[in-house]
Amino acid sequence: KLHQSRDKVELKPYYRYLCIKIKECTDMIAADTTGYSDVFVVVDWDGARQMTRVIPENLNPQFNEYLYIPVRMGGSSVSRSQLQKKGNIKISCFDYDEAGNDFLGSVEVPLSKITSANQITDPIDANAETRVYTPSNGLLLTSGGQPTSKNSKIFVSCFFHPDFPSRLHLDPPEALQKLKIPERFIQRASEWRESVPKYMTSQSPYEISATNDESNDFFLPCFLTRNIALPKPLRHPRLLMRMVHAMTFAADAESFQGFAMADKRIFMSPPFILSIRKGDDQDHSILLCSLLLSMGVDAYLCLGTAKSTGQPHVWVITREFDGTVMFWETTRGLGLACKLRWKGSVDCPPDYVLYRNELLGLKAPVAPLVAEWREWKEEQSSALAIAKKMGLGRLFSSGSSKEQKKKAKLVQQKQDRFEEKQREIDAKRQAKDEKKKQKKSTEMMNMKTEEGKAQAKVEDRIIFYKD
Repeated sequence: KLHQSRDKVELKPYYRYLCIKIKECTDMIAADTTGYSDVFVVVDWDGARQMTRVIPENLNPQFNEYLYIPVRMGGSSVSRSQLQKKGNIKISCFDYDEAGNDFLGSVEVPLSKITSANQITDPIDANAETRVYTPSNGLLLTSGGQPTSKNSKIFVSCFFHPDFPSRLHLDPPEALQKLKIPERFIQRASEWRESVPKYMTSQSPYEISATNDESNDFFLPCFLTRNIALPKPLRHPRLLMRMVHAMTFAADAESFQGFAMADKRIFMSPPFILSIRKGDDQDHSILLCSLLLSMGVDAYLCLGTAKSTGQPHVWVITREFDGTVMFWETTRGLGLACKLRWKGSVDCPPDYVLYRNELLGLKAPVAPLVAEWREWKEEQSSALAIAKKMGLGRLFSSGSSKEQKKKAKLVQQKQDRFEEKQREIDAKRQAKDEKKKQKKSTEMMNMKTEEGKAQAKVEDRIIFYKD
């Protein structure tokens, strides 16, 4: 469950933390049919996430709960520019559901609000002082700059523990400028539309920008630049497809119910999709493509039109080592392999193919995935580095040592044995097929002989009656 996926951070001495006290929320949207919401709050900052408990069936939940996020600095000294680059604190509210959470609104708190706040007694340490940002009227929850239908609010307090030096003040963040598509992209889009047949572009818009879950316009590749850390058991494309396909499919109108942006076509960012655990086909495809790119797979997001419905549709393709192109359809949870669709890659040595086949127990050589090859290559590099430190570099070197020759000979012998077995199997199969053909031809001859005898008897009877 989402709200149970992060352990609470415990305060440790000699560490600095960003502390957010979630006090209460007021006038929340009723996301459930019961007329209430199961509210919980998520705080994201500097790549870390903390969550509150879920308060069930309440439109004015009171949390009074502290969330702590460690402040990670590059060195022991405090860098103003480094802290400024960490960005705003994002506080989001959700309604918890088994099939997928409902978004209730979010708000961003700039760090400059904290550094410019009044200094009071540290809420955690009574013997120290810190600057605490506490908006008395609360913060208005919005989505894409638009408030919710009920003008929901959240009341919080934000501070650092221990505080940074009082001379440290951060600048307010610059306002996000509306995206202006460069002229060269517009020119390329028009050239592309003119170069393809008309039936391909009559109902298929060539999109190079989209609106995200914060109602900001971005170039489409920007959605796929997130590096998502994956646990090792999930580091396989088919397992990722199964996980993404298991998420609930819901239209944007349902995901953003109660907001002005509910009638728009929204391309959700991967963190937002993982927070609500639901979305339409394009959101699932964006998440899958991002996960595959994080693995090092050569993945692409494809925008087109579904032939059956005539509606915009999004899917994912990947390119494999052996020249295969895989089509990944998130709505059905299936992958279609099209062989020999590109020239392939020469970076994968044959000894790795044999190594992988032995590891997986495969009978025939199968080209490995990009991520598996890179992982194996990293393991070999680390093993070589350790061997060199231990003075065993000669055994692992890529030169013409005895060990290398012996290893290459063993690999070649295995390959020869495999090919010999394949030839034996083919010969046996061919002999078996020949026997079947001979048996079938003999049966046909016998049948013809029997038919001839029967025909002769009939002719004899006809002659007898004529006489």
